[in-house]
Amino acid sequence: MSNSPAEDLALAFYALGELEFFQPNGKHLAEVKNRGILVARAQNLSAEAFPAFAAELLQTISGYCLDSGNSSGALFRAFDGIDEVLAINYQESRSSMPANQASERLYESGGVGVQTSYATILKVLAAMQLPEGSHLMDLGSGFGRVGLAAGLCRDDLHFTGYEFVGHRVDAANISASRAGLADRVKFRQQDLGALNFEIPAADAYYLYDPFSAATYERVFTRLSELASFQKTTVIAKDGARGNFQRAMSAGAWHAPEVLDEGTILLFRSR
Repeated sequence: MSNSPAEDLALAFYALGELEFFQPNGKHLAEVKNRGILVARAQNLSAEAFPAFAAELLQTISGYCLDSGNSSGALFRAFDGIDEVLAINYQESRSSMPANQASERLYESGGVGVQTSYATILKVLAAMQLPEGSHLMDLGSGFGRVGLAAGLCRDDLHFTGYEFVGHRVDAANISASRAGLADRVKFRQQDLGALNFEIPAADAYYLYDPFSAATYERVFTRLSELASFQKTTVIAKDGARGNFQRAMSAGAWHAPEVLDEGTILLFRSR
């Protein structure tokens, strides 16, 4: 039985990722050409056909990422080409960056290299084990990788991403619309450190190193308040452990689960 077009592209991403990881000095011209052809075909799909293709692609790639027999090193950047398929636009000018922002880590040259890898995102989504119909919130959503991956992998999830940089919000919403996710995957511009903003309730929160220490404290204090009246899951980088523990009520959270070879922590409220 032959593969579907989405399965072919997922395999092309994975195969080239393995080659580039284990044979970093090789050119792999045939594999690069094949991937390019398959990506171009995906980009040229009709608006009606693209959402189903994109969902199958992400679900197939999730299978590669969750297979313990696959090398995590090879997986790490193997699927960055999904950005091309989803038409995520990283071309932002300095004029699109907030002029008065000095404290937050906004990663001005925020292209592929500083984005959370799709392998990490998909492993974390599986580890969260969110119940059907859950609301996942990304605090510092960048160009939208987490929301796009979550929405395509699970058609029952709702997602809200908050991001400080307006161009990134616009780019993420355009990609969500193209993927048929606009009704349940939404990105909004927001300064999470603003004193007049209160983080809304959700079932789970994803934070991948987006804040200064002061904003971390404010955000984690608010999440502690929310967790006092509902079950809450928080995903954060290992480097945020100290900020989390200082802000969270003692005894209100289980010991963190360590994911992605120690780089990610998953906290669950009691």
